[in-house]
Amino acid sequence: MRVIVGWFRGNYDAYLEVYEVDDEEFWRVLEKVPDDDTPTVIPTRDTAYYVRERGKLVCRVEPSYIIIVNDVR
Repeated sequence: MRVIVGWFRGNYDAYLEVYEVDDEEFWRVLEKVPDDDTPTVIPTRDTAYYVRERGKLVCRVEPSYIIIVNDVR
């Protein structure tokens, strides 16, 4: 399965990375991630680092400008 990780830094710099990961292992990891935000556990960050460490980088995109739309209907 392919997973996209967006890295957004404080200076409005951002890039996107596409990783190929084992889908069964990825879903197992998601089930183990706590759903609370404590200072030492940030679910999205911890999941992103898992993907970066265990996945195979397919593509990295460093756009000049990025627009993120949360289009929940």
